[in-house]
Amino acid sequence: MGPDESIIDATGLANGVFVDGFDNAGLHGVIAAGFTIKNALYEGVLVVSPSDVVIRDNHVVDNDKSPGLQFTLAAVAGRRLMAPSFPTT
Repeated sequence: MGPDESIIDATGLANGVFVDGFDNAGLHGVIAAGFTIKNALYEGVLVVSPSDVVIRDNHVVDNDKSPGLQFTLAAVAGRRLMAPSFPTT
């Protein structure tokens, strides 16, 4: 199996994969590998406050589908970053 066969279609969902260490204190040792994660309203993969997380060998494509999201380019230390136009904290 791999990302061509293991597809998470998150259409209508906020995130495709949400590793929630905030509401699950002590969460650790998470591996997310070998998926295609697509069509989430916001992040394809969101990781909040766990430890020892491995995210590898995934295709994370066509997310941020929520209407009205606007992204702007910001230049930081000579690199272009995508920065959301809404607070992320």
